[in-house]
Amino acid sequence: MADRIVVRKRELAEKKAQEEEAQMKLYAASQMTSEDKKKAIDSKVEEMKAQHAELKAKQEAELKQKMIAMKKEGKTVDEIKAFVLAEKKKMAAQMLSGAGASPRGNTYTLQQLQSRPKECDQTKLESYLSDTDFKRHFGMPRDEFSKLPNWKKGDVKKKLQIH
Repeated sequence: MADRIVVRKRELAEKKAQEEEAQMKLYAASQMTSEDKKKAIDSKVEEMKAQHAELKAKQEAELKQKMIAMKKEGKTVDEIKAFVLAEKKKMAAQMLSGAGASPRGNTYTLQQLQSRPKECDQTKLESYLSDTDFKRHFGMPRDEFSKLPNWKKGDVKKKLQIH
């Protein structure tokens, strides 16, 4: 019980800090010239591109390691090719949906997600949790969750009220 209170206080403090930061950004943006706004947007775009490239490189390296492990296990070339194709499709779907679009760029607490923020993809609310919060609330890492059947994912999300 005490742990829940501590967690709730921390979540409320994080939410308040995020709201204050958002208000400060809005105020700063209102004081910027058009040229400054353009520079800020260009800077953010470049940052997002770098995050995307970093994520893609990380995924490719992980895929390469999995392929090496499969080869050591004695899998056939066709099995490895099928696996790689399936993994590349998953990675593409993640990139398109915004899931993992950054090392967790816009993250929200579970309580924030339960209130259904409009800027979030309502079908992928779990993707907006930080990795730590995801593991704490779901009881497993993201990659393990992604391997579950859809009905089981739905059950877990219903329990957490983010379905």
